[in-house]
Amino acid sequence: MKEIDVLENRLQRLAPKLLELLLIDQTKTKNSGTTQHIFWATSDYEALGPQFAYDAPITPELITGDNGLVIRPRVLKDRDEQSNRSRNMAEVYTPSWLCNEQNNLVDEQWFGRTNVFIEASPVLRLGILLDQKKPFRQK
Repeated sequence: MKEIDVLENRLQRLAPKLLELLLIDQTKTKNSGTTQHIFWATSDYEALGPQFAYDAPITPELITGDNGLVIRPRVLKDRDEQSNRSRNMAEVYTPSWLCNEQNNLVDEQWFGRTNVFIEASPVLRLGILLDQKKPFRQK
């Protein structure tokens, strides 16, 4: 089975500079001239301490070591948490096949040809067709 989570501890061990780079807020850093990190933008983690407050910066030590499982993909969160985030923060789940299709469309426009990196498999194409026929479900 494929892993669906970025394993921060593993990333920290194999490429610590990459993890640091991924956590840098590129826009703020560019505009201010000093390195600034992205921030939590949620109060979901505040029970873990003040360094997990809504506007606190995310640094490698906050998501590695004992905190290596703090950040989880939506699919691993319980249903109540998913529903609350959808309702309160307009967070939605985008199926991987749809992300692939979007990336392929951008790649096609940029490179001027199809299937530059990842070709959509027949299963993905079937998923698109099936999903288009699904009625919108509102809770």
